Amino acid sequence: MFVKHCKVEVYLTELKLCENGNMNNVVTRRFSKADTIDTIEKEIRKIFNIPDEKETRLWNKYMSNTFEPLNKPDSTIQDAGLYQGQVLVIEQKNEDGTWPRGPSTP
Repeated sequence: MFVKHCKVEVYLTELKLCENGNMNNVVTRRFSKADTIDTIEKEIRKIFNIPDEKETRLWNKYMSNTFEPLNKPDSTIQDAGLYQGQVLVIEQKNEDGTWPRGPSTP
């Protein structure tokens, strides 16, 4: 016997997006739980006019000083454990090759 299930996502996940250098400028966007980290990064690049050739990192901000790197671009929002109202921060690599937040730790 085969059983089919169909799921409909009624409420999208609202995420707060900002740049590392200006965390007071927060832009809110809604995403599906099936959207990938790569999809979110592309949207953030578009919002903040970051060119595709510029190297960036994406961070999940928990509390005031707790950040976790989102370094699996093919992970979905659900896989990454992101929740409603979560703050995501994009960081751009400096011209000298360093990162403003320092080296990423796994």
